[in-house]
Amino acid sequence: MTKAIDLPCQVESFAGLSAELLRLGKAVRFKARGNSMRPQVCDGDILLVTPLWSSPLRIGEVVLCSHTTGRVVVHRVVRRQTSVGEESFLVQADRSTSPDGRITAESVHGRVISLERNGKRFDLRKPLPRLVGVLAALRARMHLRYTPLISSTIKVLKRVQIFSIFFS
Repeated sequence: MTKAIDLPCQVESFAGLSAELLRLGKAVRFKARGNSMRPQVCDGDILLVTPLWSSPLRIGEVVLCSHTTGRVVVHRVVRRQTSVGEESFLVQADRSTSPDGRITAESVHGRVISLERNGKRFDLRKPLPRLVGVLAALRARMHLRYTPLISSTIKVLKRVQIFSIFFS
């Protein structure tokens, strides 16, 4: 197993470095910063991102992609479109009420396959995390905000142990 190196990196440097490593077929592991993807991805979670070679992106997956601002973000695929042989994606943060906009397939660098939180590792490819991802994508596509009904549903799900990791 390869030993992890704690490498301090500026945002601009991380964008280019992570994109290049993933393009070369290497996985990237880093600490998430920010709360835009709560509750599934929280500030401080350790994310493992792999190249896209294995399979096409699916609605609900969390990806590392270049944002229009020139930085990289970890956001969810909420829609996929193919037009004249060109594929593009609509990505959005779980806490956002509007999507980031369409990005090209070349702007998507890799998919987040797992996260570590409080010493525990969670595989986002398993059925339950996939379901949470698809539901988050549907919420985004239907432009649903966090209403009292959604908040109440989340409170109930937090009490169910199997769902609790996604709503901590």
